[in-house]
Amino acid sequence: MENNIKIIIAVISLIVAIIGLLTAYLHWRKEKKEFKNEETNLNSGNDKASNNSDYNNIILKPKYTSLFAEKGELHSETINITNKGDGEIEGEVYLGTNNTYHLTGTFKNRVLTGEFTSMGQYVDERGTINLKLISENILSGFCSFSKTSKVDDDQIRMSPYVWIAGKDESLISGTYEFCTECHNQRKKCCCASPDVDMPVLLPSEARKIQSISPRHQRMRDFSRNIGNTTIRQIIAKDSGLNGQHCHFYDYNENRCKIYDMRPVDCRLFPFDIKLDPNTNEYWVGYYNDLCDRHLPDISIMRQYAHILRPQLFLLFPYANTINNKEVCTHLSEATFESLYKLDQFIF
Repeated sequence: MENNIKIIIAVISLIVAIIGLLTAYLHWRKEKKEFKNEETNLNSGNDKASNNSDYNNIILKPKYTSLFAEKGELHSETINITNKGDGEIEGEVYLGTNNTYHLTGTFKNRVLTGEFTSMGQYVDERGTINLKLISENILSGFCSFSKTSKVDDDQIRMSPYVWIAGKDESLISGTYEFCTECHNQRKKCCCASPDVDMPVLLPSEARKIQSISPRHQRMRDFSRNIGNTTIRQIIAKDSGLNGQHCHFYDYNENRCKIYDMRPVDCRLFPFDIKLDPNTNEYWVGYYNDLCDRHLPDISIMRQYAHILRPQLFLLFPYANTINNKEVCTHLSEATFESLYKLDQFIF
């Protein structure tokens, strides 16, 4: 009997020891897992901190050219920026030779928010900007502005607003890098191609072009009305063996005679607005088989498309007219790479 009791006690002691060892092992495993998780979280936090640090270390370039739309016309500015540190920026905005604005704001997490006030002719003009860094050289967003001294300008106006940096992004010599030399080479592009329709003219563009034309040249000499609308389409010229080309394209000199004030429709090419007949939605995209220049990949083209937003803003009210088959006979069948829905892109 006594031996049996000793055996039972030994067995119980062994079970307790095993349970103790198992408990210690599970506790060790738990602590090891928690330590590993803490180490992972710490490393992850360091990575995030590093990424955020890199993210916040992006600073604006010292000089940009802007583009915005106001009262049916495009306007461009020169902008000088000073980075003050901790995301604070200050600068001057030059709108031609008539007005200068003082700009202050913050640039954090790739978003620039700022305010500008006039220092020139219209001292009461002021507004706000909100831009997002799209690529190394492009910021895109909106600006709002108002003049309080004039009764007819007492409302706040808004426009898509784009900043472009870099010598290849000049809005005068060409809207995109791949376009800057196109007009200096013997290329059949938008000016003299049988596959491209003649450009349309907004009312203000037609008047401006007429103002620089010879006095005997009337608007109907270089353009025609599109239906009963207020916009017009440039008339093609026939140069014999060379075929048809734009009225303002000098085939012998291989240049556009009104390049610095060419219409929005010309500045867009190879980008355009196109109606999807299946969904009845307007899309912004580009004709990837009509441009003679080598086009970048679609991700880069998406970035370049942001430069178009103020121009598309002007064309938006006429989208139905410029997609009329009478206006875009050739382009209606051309291959089109869709990028953005028009209404979601410019508003």
